Amino acid sequence: MFLHHASEGSAKHIASARQNEEVTVVAALRSVLRDKLDETDLGPEVVAGLLGIQPERFLKALQRQGTTLPREIKRLRVDVAKEHLRDDKMTIAEIGLLLGYSDKSHFTRFFRGQTGMTPTKFRLGA
Repeated sequence: MFLHHASEGSAKHIASARQNEEVTVVAALRSVLRDKLDETDLGPEVVAGLLGIQPERFLKALQRQGTTLPREIKRLRVDVAKEHLRDDKMTIAEIGLLLGYSDKSHFTRFFRGQTGMTPTKFRLGA
């Protein structure tokens, strides 16, 4: 009986450690990619390399978190865009370039698709 309880506790501890590691992977991904959002190659091999882990392990951690690399990149782009739009020091075109969009209209389409409003409307309401 005691062994059964011990193994249950150990399994919970391992699951908890894994979950913390995965949350850390997403946080690390956001930290590492924050200044690289204008780069064209942000595939799993590149990002895993920046994090210093194997691509398979990286992708499995994201999968266990119920997310994907493209989804996390989009979320990060939206978060960074919102920060800069609130800050009001850069033009919308400059923010778009910072995030990897070659022109303002591409950035505007992306932002509206993710948030339901244009960058200009967000800036005015922020």
